[in-house]
Amino acid sequence: MSAVTRALKTEIAKLEKRLERLKAIIDAAPISRIFEIGRESAQIIEKHRDDYATIAKLLEPLKKEEKRMYALAKKQEKISEMIDDQIDLEFEIRELKDRLFWEEK
Repeated sequence: MSAVTRALKTEIAKLEKRLERLKAIIDAAPISRIFEIGRESAQIIEKHRDDYATIAKLLEPLKKEEKRMYALAKKQEKISEMIDDQIDLEFEIRELKDRLFWEEK
């Protein structure tokens, strides 16, 4: 395997990984999960009405997840830019794969 082939494969892998992370952000549905967390929290509070220590312990992981979902929703505010980046990455990967094909031939 030549150095050019190795470099192309490395770059393709790096770009595909970046594209995968970008798609995960674009495809995520953080707002619906935030509503689900609210419902789960209400159920926990209803179920453990007088046991405040248990409520606090059970709500802590939900609070952390809700915070992550809000951060993800904030990232999605720039969805049009992310979609443009996704298209650019897909195009660049395709070009590199074409170049790799001709390099290996």
